[in-house]
Amino acid sequence: MKQVQVNIFGDFVAKDFSPSDVTKELQAILGAASINVVNFEAPIHTEVAHAHKSGPSLSQEKKGAEWLERQGFNLITLANNHMMDYGSRGLIETLQSFRNSTKLGAGKWEEAYKPAIVEIEGIKIGFLALTHCEFGTLTDRYDNRESVQYGTAWINHPCVDSIIVETKKVVDYLIILPHAGLEGIEQPLPEWRERYKSFIDLGADAVIASHPHIIQGYEEYKSRPIFYSLGNFYFPWTIMKEEAWQRSICVSLRFSKEKLTYDYNFLSFKETLIKVDSFPFLQDYMNRILNLLNDDNEYIRFINGVCIKSLSSYDLVFYRSGMAPWFSTKGVFNIKKIAGRLLKGDFIHALNSIRCETHRYTLLRGWKLKHNIQ
Repeated sequence: MKQVQVNIFGDFVAKDFSPSDVTKELQAILGAASINVVNFEAPIHTEVAHAHKSGPSLSQEKKGAEWLERQGFNLITLANNHMMDYGSRGLIETLQSFRNSTKLGAGKWEEAYKPAIVEIEGIKIGFLALTHCEFGTLTDRYDNRESVQYGTAWINHPCVDSIIVETKKVVDYLIILPHAGLEGIEQPLPEWRERYKSFIDLGADAVIASHPHIIQGYEEYKSRPIFYSLGNFYFPWTIMKEEAWQRSICVSLRFSKEKLTYDYNFLSFKETLIKVDSFPFLQDYMNRILNLLNDDNEYIRFINGVCIKSLSSYDLVFYRSGMAPWFSTKGVFNIKKIAGRLLKGDFIHALNSIRCETHRYTLLRGWKLKHNIQ
């Protein structure tokens, strides 16, 4: 029985240098697959000003794209929250930097929302890359302004469901590659769990997600896998030293005419080395987050705690937007509010908290719990 293997890796950013070393174990995984997928998390560096946005603007060196292709990566997802950090110029140069790969999830409207379809050994496999709504996301098909002609595919645009249904009619298997979720949290938000399951209901055969920058759990729904976050394949960042930031999983999907099977490997990076990581405690970690994911009561208790705890960081976002008073409701002088208000008021920070589904889901849940509102 002929099988086709597809490997899907997490987020990749090589800002100042490219990784130079890949272990033999990882080379073997890459070499076993017909398709190796990675999320290219930031555009190629260009000499243009970054976009007006909330949060950091990222870019990376062109040699990172070249290195990926040399290693056998040939399907590059660009639907993420940083791809438009340097506008259309950054995206265009990124598209041009990958000479031998299929690019997915970004471009002009039709390019961004167009699935990639690959046929290998008589098996047709479709891929669709989507991101939650942040800066540069294409949300309005009819907005022809030059500044918004390029962007990324929005996961909740009304056209997405019909794209999934229509694509499934012409492929044997359909893989959805979302980029969404709350960063640094080892469990997916309930709203994203439901959205990813809806993709399966529409006909998708697997959902393999990224963005939270750490490993999250996975589950099967209707016998089809949903991985909620793969973590960082390679993303050295000086302010992030936690080991969780430096670990990821690679999901290997194997397709035949009859069925889809899958497994995964733990990976880690340090400086320029990327390796397969086989420490037993990693599987213990995965088992722990899977146990939590599968215990409805403990899972929702965990999520509720995260959302309530997150409210203080969102408070600062609204202070920076100039939308919060300097005094508390009790009339007590509040140093934090003064500090926030002294920063340049910029509505863009509040806009992102409301527009981006991940932030909005977190805020709504936290506010309702804090104020005991149904």
